[in-house]
Amino acid sequence: MQAKLAIGLQDKLAMGTISSLFSVVNAMKEFLHRLLLDEDGPTAVEYAVMLAMIITVCVGSVRIFGAATADSLDNSATEIANAFK
Repeated sequence: MQAKLAIGLQDKLAMGTISSLFSVVNAMKEFLHRLLLDEDGPTAVEYAVMLAMIITVCVGSVRIFGAATADSLDNSATEIANAFK
């Protein structure tokens, strides 16, 4: 959305439709107003935070279950080795 807004302003400036400083200021105000009302940015930030939380939980789970699995396999290996003695 930001790219569209910026390109629209650049097109107006390039085409010469904005002829006075007052018009440029109004165009910038309009651009900033639309930019502030655009909700795509916060949504992307929310998704990034959720993704970071999911990754943190997954990494923590793998570490916990990995350690428990390693201990279990070590115990099993020891018991099997002792059974064959």
